[in-house]
Amino acid sequence: MKNSKIIKLLLAMYTVCARLELSDIKTIGDSVVIEEDNLLIYPDGPLNPLRGYIMHKSGCMYNKRLYAPEINTLYKLEKKYEDGRPIYAYTREPVNDEVY
Repeated sequence: MKNSKIIKLLLAMYTVCARLELSDIKTIGDSVVIEEDNLLIYPDGPLNPLRGYIMHKSGCMYNKRLYAPEINTLYKLEKKYEDGRPIYAYTREPVNDEVY
């Protein structure tokens, strides 16, 4: 009982700490990455945190992983029969996906 409460509390803290507001994301994008060279993240580049936030919210990251031609997606569709009716089992493990 005590362990389950601790786990629930840790999960709640993780989700609360992981959510950033739009103003915080803009602040992160404008902050200096390396102080010696005064290095910033290019605002129109792929590392812009605002771009990642928008792509995540719109579902583009999931679609990119699922439909990109450069990612080898491993999945399996099996056909079984139960009581004379076909039953289809779809198996997909995203862990096995790899770039080729």
